[in-house]
Amino acid sequence: MDLFQAAKRFDLLTVEQFDFASNSWTGPRIKAQLKRGDQFLSIYHRPTRKRMLFTSPDQAPSSPVIRIKRTGEIFMVGALQEDAHADVHYRNIYALTKPHARATIIRKIPQGPADNPGWAVPVVVQKTWADVELRSLSEDEDKSVYHHGHVVITTPSNSPLQPHDTIVIGGLLGQEYYVLERYVDSSLVNARAVARGDERIDIVYRQHTGETYDPASGMVLQSYTNRNVTARISPVAEEELKGDIVRDSIKMMVAASFIGIRPRINDKITYQGHDYKVVKIDHNALEDEYYVWANY
Repeated sequence: MDLFQAAKRFDLLTVEQFDFASNSWTGPRIKAQLKRGDQFLSIYHRPTRKRMLFTSPDQAPSSPVIRIKRTGEIFMVGALQEDAHADVHYRNIYALTKPHARATIIRKIPQGPADNPGWAVPVVVQKTWADVELRSLSEDEDKSVYHHGHVVITTPSNSPLQPHDTIVIGGLLGQEYYVLERYVDSSLVNARAVARGDERIDIVYRQHTGETYDPASGMVLQSYTNRNVTARISPVAEEELKGDIVRDSIKMMVAASFIGIRPRINDKITYQGHDYKVVKIDHNALEDEYYVWANY
């Protein structure tokens, strides 16, 4: 008996595969062996959720999510390591992570054209699984990332998760997390997130389009075009705008793709019943995001 056949004799577990297209466990079944991984890590959360999957090359999983038929345990399939002897590939070894619960990835997407995107609408991008691990928590409310809790979320390798998405873990009544950063580790899609929802809101941005003379009143009138924009609004820090102007000011943070134009001085922002006049603009080239300060 060759090494391939000998190793295969230990693959006694039946493994089911999840089909994302039909949202069901209808993928082809395979035979495999399951072992513990990372048993000696000091953090309790990790060794209880990590496993290693051993299969023969002809039994490789084709889905990023599998389920052990006998126990019902679900795992997200990570990076593949091939084992060989005498130049013969006889074993596949996969890193597995057990998800915490089902999850829904939601993304706000503007529905209009590029030059006038309009308000962004929440769209369900994918229903998947996710694991979540709390990394730090502080009572310092001035630092919102730590106040809300710094967590790391792990999702399957086919996850479309990206920054500014909201992921709800645990069904309809689950916890919302707002994604700050995405990265890949062992083929699994991970995210650094905070335990809150998407704080971007719908506002009206009034684009200054020029001046017109009204002969009846003898006055020069300002012309504006209203644009529906989804953006974040926050108070203004003392160091951002000097003097009394800070008390009646707001700061708008908006992605360039969400506004469709370059903000300019003398534009206005309609927020909570007030028209705020734009007094300062900055552009974050890395994030392609505008920071707009306005006051009334």
